Amino acid sequence: MSIEAYAAGIWEGEGSTAIYIGSGQNRTGLVYAVSVWQSNYVLLNWIHLNFGGGVYGRQGAGYGKESKSRKVCGEWRATGAKAYTFLITIRPYMVFRTAEVDVMIEAWEKRQDTDCLQTLIQKRKQVRQPVLVL
Repeated sequence: MSIEAYAAGIWEGEGSTAIYIGSGQNRTGLVYAVSVWQSNYVLLNWIHLNFGGGVYGRQGAGYGKESKSRKVCGEWRATGAKAYTFLITIRPYMVFRTAEVDVMIEAWEKRQDTDCLQTLIQKRKQVRQPVLVL
């Protein structure tokens, strides 16, 4: 099995996409992100080693802090061009969440076209809905 195929399987099971307005005083542009949440930091570091981005621990709400019912959970995240490259790389190996990834890829490629971008953001919400039910 290839690295790309394995990463696609991990992402389809544990991953997410996001498009949001950057936070901070001078951040007004859109941020494109992909992430994987996982309690196995070896796996998160493997994704980081092969695809860039960063590995983060979270505090509060069960993230980054172990309790009786939850393990410590970390996040691998890539944004911008790294998120786009990751999605382009894993897309040929995906089975279930292809529509979501196709919208993210198109949104990145058309990020300068603000009229088109609004339509794509709405389309992303529609294709994400069935995933959220699973």
